[in-house]
Amino acid sequence: MATYNTHYSDRGLAGLQNRVGEMGADIVALQEVLASPSYDHARAIAARSNYRSAVSSPYVRYGTTAWLLAILSRHPILKIEEKALGSRRALRTLIDVHGHNLEVVTLHLTPLAGPNSSTSNIRQRTAARRKELQILIHWLKGSPYPQIVAGDFNMLRATFGILDMGEYSMMLEAGYEDADGSWLPMNSDTFPIPEETRQKVGEYLPGILIPDAITLDYVFYSEGISVDSIESVESAESDHYPLVGDFRLDNCQ
Repeated sequence: MATYNTHYSDRGLAGLQNRVGEMGADIVALQEVLASPSYDHARAIAARSNYRSAVSSPYVRYGTTAWLLAILSRHPILKIEEKALGSRRALRTLIDVHGHNLEVVTLHLTPLAGPNSSTSNIRQRTAARRKELQILIHWLKGSPYPQIVAGDFNMLRATFGILDMGEYSMMLEAGYEDADGSWLPMNSDTFPIPEETRQKVGEYLPGILIPDAITLDYVFYSEGISVDSIESVESAESDHYPLVGDFRLDNCQ
């Protein structure tokens, strides 16, 4: 299983196709997948590596270009649903894994900060993510199937209440576990911090406290699933690193 925000694809579609193929994952959750009337990256990536695909409606538009969510699977996709999370979106699939049903959900929440974000703007973004997660958790509640919820959550693990952050705990309180939830700094970070962002954050924090990379991308899982391993894969195809893990359905031998 892998999750990957594909934005800023410096090596183009071919680079993304190669990266996804090299992961070797049975299921891949993608965010910020570009689409327009003349191209469809999600289905092109799926076709290159012989994946089945589920694709969401657009959730961000720039003229004729849009961002989509996608879930690619080597297993049959039995059902596809999607849900608006405010201005954002979640894509939900039911997948048949060797005769056992698994729900896989991907999403992309409000960005952590913008290039010129003030402290009040960061708090507003945090409030938006909290609302988005409330909608998501209510939508997923009561599922009879094991669930994996993976994507770009744009949130931090250990915030200690800074700028009202703390939405990470909402997923834990809802009964999910973080597949890469080891204590900092041992977890696999997924987003190298650009220099301009480091300078901006430096207005609020001493430079020694600003890491080279942070985690914005997560894989959460419910009961009935075990994690054997998970790690980020450093790559230049996007401004995010893919997060790739080995998972087992407990009732699937």
